[in-house]
Amino acid sequence: MKWPANSPDLNPIENLWTRLKVKFHQEWEALANERMSRDFRAMAKYAEMLKRIWKEELHEVALKLVESMPCRVAAVIEVQGGHMKY
Repeated sequence: MKWPANSPDLNPIENLWTRLKVKFHQEWEALANERMSRDFRAMAKYAEMLKRIWKEELHEVALKLVESMPCRVAAVIEVQGGHMKY
């Protein structure tokens, strides 16, 4: 299949990264301003937060993004690689 190699229109992971970062920072701020750290315990805590956010909130979003790919590809083809709503 041919399409623009770097088309953000065909890169649904960007939607997930944005949502994951926003949710992580919201939860982090709710922890009463703990300082970010690179120590082992802190990194384990971050990993657990990210896994929980993925499982509870982003898993369904990821599935919907994957399911939307045929429509995304068709839209890119229709506009011949130009700008589109995605």
